[in-house]
Amino acid sequence: VLRNLKFLSLARTAISITPDFTNVHCLEQLILSDCTKLTKVDDLEASDCTQLREINISDLQSLMKLDLR
Repeated sequence: VLRNLKFLSLARTAISITPDFTNVHCLEQLILSDCTKLTKVDDLEASDCTQLREINISDLQSLMKLDLR
């Protein structure tokens, strides 16, 4: 369903971990700024985001784990 998604903004949402991005091959830009409850950004490479070029992680006050392998 989200296979052709290129841009996703989750800015200012109440997420605490990033969603599963499996099969989101075309995602180029991910905005996570101001997600004050976000504690974990997990392995985006393993989730097939091979086109990802930009991640905005500004103002993530609760972030404890950042795994971009």
